[in-house]
Amino acid sequence: MTDEMKNKIVWPKWTKVAFEVLKWAFVLWLLWPVRNAVETTVDLSRIVLGVLLFIIFTGKIFYDTIIIGILRRRRVSAAEDILTLIGIVLVLAIIVGLLIFFAGYLFLKVIEVSRSSG
Repeated sequence: MTDEMKNKIVWPKWTKVAFEVLKWAFVLWLLWPVRNAVETTVDLSRIVLGVLLFIIFTGKIFYDTIIIGILRRRRVSAAEDILTLIGIVLVLAIIVGLLIFFAGYLFLKVIEVSRSSG
């Protein structure tokens, strides 16, 4: 047994699942105030952090489940692997940003229509 193998920590399978559950529970906790955003003020930094972590975690899941299978079929370098992950996270960030932008735009239009009719 090599020194590297001796120093490597082997986690039980349930700890990986528990970590994933805790990670997503934290993101949900960060984004929970959005449901009351119309009635009360919300901490924007908390929401931004929640959206950022959502984008990163979703990109990582997409990478681990879909892209890594494609990359394993062909030889790639570590740099290509990292660039692929960064690209996925950036595309997801753009998509989520556009969704937030259009949801905000729709929300402003609804407020504008309700003010003009009432």
